[in-house]
Amino acid sequence: MSRVIQLCLLVVFSLSVSLLAAGQIPAPAPLNYTNIDLAGQQQTIVGGINDAGIMVGAYRDGAGAQHAYITGKDGSFRTVDFPGAIATLGEGINNRGDIVGSYADAQNVRHGFLFSDGKFTTIDFPDPDAIFNFAADINDRGDIAGIYNTSDGGIHGYIFTRDGFTSIDLSQAPFAPITQAFGIDNRDRVTGEFADADFNLHGFVFQSGSAQQVDVPGEQQTGVNGISERSELVGSALDDDFVQHGFLLSKGTFLTVDFPGADATAPSKVNEKGTIVGRYFEFTPVLQIHSFLAVPGAGNGNVSATQNQGAPRPRLTRICGSQEWRDHPEDIKDPGSCAVQH
Repeated sequence: MSRVIQLCLLVVFSLSVSLLAAGQIPAPAPLNYTNIDLAGQQQTIVGGINDAGIMVGAYRDGAGAQHAYITGKDGSFRTVDFPGAIATLGEGINNRGDIVGSYADAQNVRHGFLFSDGKFTTIDFPDPDAIFNFAADINDRGDIAGIYNTSDGGIHGYIFTRDGFTSIDLSQAPFAPITQAFGIDNRDRVTGEFADADFNLHGFVFQSGSAQQVDVPGEQQTGVNGISERSELVGSALDDDFVQHGFLLSKGTFLTVDFPGADATAPSKVNEKGTIVGRYFEFTPVLQIHSFLAVPGAGNGNVSATQNQGAPRPRLTRICGSQEWRDHPEDIKDPGSCAVQH
């Protein structure tokens, strides 16, 4: 069974602390950062982490092929590829060790998947017009959040539970609506981003048919990627120079999450212990994608100094829903990674 939820009126997220002045970037979060690129592999991407510290993600091998991976408690990793797929991307993991993500079939069509008890299952939203599927996160009950793209250019979020699929459409865009669901916790609070009537992106927390809008003060675009059981949110936002910063929203306070020396940072998930995983980017001399782990602590320096210089983000923006956009699911959680073609 499936059902569709259409929401046009959103409840604006209430900030109980004093608002920052427009253009002022929140202070750095007290975090200790570690690079967690897989040894001997290219372009490591970390998607999720559970409370035991087990991580999932993807890497590219020497031939450029994309594989999903899961780490062990000892820091080792093993490849987890959907059978027959030409590419696999791990995105979320729960405390049972169930994994969700996406894979590309022989025709290069993306599907969502669940890997549980050693078995793979395809997770695709049951819409005959769906041409792209992406399972982004899973909670301990096995409920899944993700996105699907339809042939008319629309991008939609969904929740998959034992009762079936529920489509989440919060976008107020007059055409090519954009709603993407990236995180889910054990209370079925779903996080993501949506486009308003002017195609500006806002973060959201959705639960039981209603949504709260989340915007980082002083930033122009916001997307929320992960949520913890302690109600901490992580995601990223674009400033006026199109520079991408990570953020942590904890106890009503926004804090910057920027890997030291990086040109851009994109947190993916946060677990119950407050440990954050995500990606960071270096743009010179060529684009390089790395992964990081950030653990709460005293912090290791002024982590926002490099990004606060305001250097424009050089990576090209793809057209939302285009084949090129669908070919790079590792980018879709970044605000501004796609643009609507008017």
